[in-house]
Amino acid sequence: MTRALAKAEMRRFLSSGEPEVLSVSGRWGVGKTHAWDEVLAEVGTTSPLKKYAYVSVFGLRSLDDLKIAIVQSTVALDSDELEPTVESFRKHLSSFDGLRNAGETAIRRSFPHLTKGASALPVVGHMSDLLTSGASLLIRNQIICIDDIERARSGLEISDILGLVSSLRERKGCKIVLMLNEEGLGDQTEKFAQYREKVVDQAVFFSPSSRESANAVLNSSGIIDTELVERVAMLGIVNIRVIKRIRRTITHLEPMLKDRHVDLSKAVVKSMALLGWCVFEPGQAPSLEQVQGGASLFRPLPDGEPSKAEEAWGQISREYDFWSLEKLDEEILSGLQLGAFDLDALRTVFDDLEAQFADTEAIRAINSPWHLYADSFDDNHQEVVQAFVSSVEDYGRNMEAAQATNIIDFLNELGETDEAERILTTYLKAQDGKSRDFFAASLRNFHIRVDQRILDDFERRLDEIPVNEHPADVLLRVSINEFRSDRDIAYLASVPTSEYYDILKRFKGTELSVMVNFALKSENMGLAIRGYSKITERMKDALRQVAQESSLNELRAKLYLKK
Repeated sequence: MTRALAKAEMRRFLSSGEPEVLSVSGRWGVGKTHAWDEVLAEVGTTSPLKKYAYVSVFGLRSLDDLKIAIVQSTVALDSDELEPTVESFRKHLSSFDGLRNAGETAIRRSFPHLTKGASALPVVGHMSDLLTSGASLLIRNQIICIDDIERARSGLEISDILGLVSSLRERKGCKIVLMLNEEGLGDQTEKFAQYREKVVDQAVFFSPSSRESANAVLNSSGIIDTELVERVAMLGIVNIRVIKRIRRTITHLEPMLKDRHVDLSKAVVKSMALLGWCVFEPGQAPSLEQVQGGASLFRPLPDGEPSKAEEAWGQISREYDFWSLEKLDEEILSGLQLGAFDLDALRTVFDDLEAQFADTEAIRAINSPWHLYADSFDDNHQEVVQAFVSSVEDYGRNMEAAQATNIIDFLNELGETDEAERILTTYLKAQDGKSRDFFAASLRNFHIRVDQRILDDFERRLDEIPVNEHPADVLLRVSINEFRSDRDIAYLASVPTSEYYDILKRFKGTELSVMVNFALKSENMGLAIRGYSKITERMKDALRQVAQESSLNELRAKLYLKK
C-alpha cells in the first residue's frame, strides 16, 4: 500500500471512537511511524478519544514493562506536544481519583529536578510498586501506538503483546495501532500470523514509493532537494532514514556549492545519492564492489548467466546514467567511508567540474540561435538576429574564431550588416587578456574559414605578447618525440623568423640538424594545417637570412634548402 493510501486508512482509524486494532507493517525505515505522526498531528485533536500513548517495545523485557510504559507515556491529544513530560504524567494520574494524592506525592519526591522526560519516564519508590501492580487499571479509553514489536527482548513474547492488545480493545475501550516489520519477527512470525487473525481488525502493508518517501522528508523547493527527490526516485530508495542521512551529508558540502554553477550541485547530489545509499543501506543498495567496477557494459561477461544482483545493477546503472567512478565520486565515496571529507581535494574537483559545466553551457548557448533559425519557418526575423547578437555578447569569450565568422557571415547574408560589424567588434573585445597559446592555436587551421579581420587582429596580438618558453626547447622536443601536442605546434607556428634565426646561430651538431630537418619537413606532415606550413616557412626564411651572412653559410644553408 502506498504512503497516501496508508495515511488515508490511519485517518479513518482515528476518526472513530470504536475500539479497534490497526496493524501497520513494512520494512524498517520506510516511514511507518513518520506517516502515523503526520496523521496524528493533522487530525488527532478531532478524535473522539482524547488520550494517547506512544510506546516502543524495543528493549522491554516483560508485559509489566509494556503496561507501565503505556501509563508513563499517556498524554492529552489536545496538549501542545505529544512527548510525555513529568507534568503530563502528573495530569494523567490525577485523572484517576484514587491516585491523585499518591501520584502527586510520589512525583514530588521522585522528580524534584526534572521538567521534561523522554518517551518512557522512570518511576521509583512506592509509585513504581503501585504502577506495577495496577498499571492495567490506568489504561482505558485511549489511543495507543505500540511500535517495534519485532524488537522486544527475551521474556516478552508476541503472544503476550497481542493478548494485552486484545484485552485493551475488548475491555478497556482502546484503539491500538501496531507498528512492525514482519520480516524481523524471526521465529515468532508464525505465532504473529496465528494471533493476527483474532486480534487485528485492519492490516495495512506500508509500501511507499521512493518518491513518496523522498517527498515526506525533503523540502522540494530548493535545487538540492528537488534534484535529490528525482535521484532517490530513480534509484528506488524508500528508507527515509537513509534519505535523511544522504541529505544531512550533502549539507556538509553546501557552503562549498554556494554561488557555483547549478550543474555542480546536481552532480554532487547524483553522486551522493548513489554512493550514500551503498554505504548507508548495504543490504538493499548495489554493493560497493559493483559500483567501483563501473557499469556492466564495460566489464567482461562472466561465465554463465548473470546473477539477479548483476542484472539489477546493470539496470540501475543504465537508468541512472552511471558508467564508472569519476574523480568527484571517488572523493565523495572516500568521505562517506571515512566519516569526513577532504575539503581541499573536493574544492579542486569542484573547480574543474565547474569549468566543464560552464563550457557545456556556453556550447548550448552558442548553438541555440542556429536551432531557432533552422527549426521553423516562423516570421521571427528580429528574434533570430537578437539571439545571435546575445550569444556573442554573453559567450563571445567562449567562441572559436570560426564560430564568430559564421555568425558574421550569416548576418551579412541576412542584410544585417550593421549588426555584423557590431558583433565583430564585440567578439574581438571579448578576447582581451587571453593567452598567447589561444591566439596561436586559432591561427593554425585555414581549411575552416575565419574572417580576415579576426586573423589580422590575432596576428597583431601574437606579435605583442612576449614569448615565455624558449622556441628552441619546444622545437627540440617535438623534433625527437613522435607525439606532438597541438599546443606545441601552435606555439612554433606563432614564433617569428628571428627566433628561428637564433636557433640556427646557437645550436650545433645533431641537435641543430634534427631541429632544422623537422621544421623543413613540417609542411609535408601537416597537410592543410596552417601550423606545420608556418614552421617550414619561417625556418626557410631563417636559413636564407643566415645564407646572406657569408659564402660559407650560403653553402651550409643550401645543404638543407635543396632537400
